[in-house]
Amino acid sequence: MKKQKPAPVTIEKKDGILVFVGEYSEALEKTYNWSWPLSRQRHQYHKTWKPKEKDIIVHTRLNKEEKSVVRKELFESIRQEA
Repeated sequence: MKKQKPAPVTIEKKDGILVFVGEYSEALEKTYNWSWPLSRQRHQYHKTWKPKEKDIIVHTRLNKEEKSVVRKELFESIRQEA
């Protein structure tokens, strides 16, 4: 069976926070939603801002190990883009 390509990530505004919806984890083969903390929302657009793995908030209900895997995977992809 052929793996389907995940839908593109969309951004929604919920309670004043920009949430990235539909990010795909290859390790878990699941999609999840995440955001930066409200205190970091403005910083994400600055070229000099260096995000930390602990800044990533996962909104999708996952267990502790899955959240750790998702944070590491997402953080690595963000570091590679920078």
